[in-house]
Amino acid sequence: MLNFLDLKIIFRPLQLQVAKTYSKELIMHPLQLEFAVNLDNKCQALYRLGARKIALFGLGQLGCTPFEMARYGTNGSSCVDIINNAVQIFNNRLKSLVDDLNNSLSGATFIYVNTYSLAAGDASSAGI
Repeated sequence: MLNFLDLKIIFRPLQLQVAKTYSKELIMHPLQLEFAVNLDNKCQALYRLGARKIALFGLGQLGCTPFEMARYGTNGSSCVDIINNAVQIFNNRLKSLVDDLNNSLSGATFIYVNTYSLAAGDASSAGI
């Protein structure tokens, strides 16, 4: 089973160099696909158990954490942009999953909470 910490595997130093060369979409896809399938299965299991209101939280600006900034450097930016770009790709796919769940599971309300924008100080787009 894939967990949150597994998502960080693409940011190991060697793979970060690969990420600078190849499309972030291409690198993130296998991890996101496995994560999305597992998350979809978990949400459907909760639905079968009677859950009807579920909030799913997107990832925040992981590239702005002190650890990532110290580990990879920022190249003059305020954060590690390549990590934040990958987070945004992940969050966009999570939003799509939430839309799919809302369309396929009648009577259920799935909410996407945009923690990325909350961290940027833009509460209006948080989805709450």
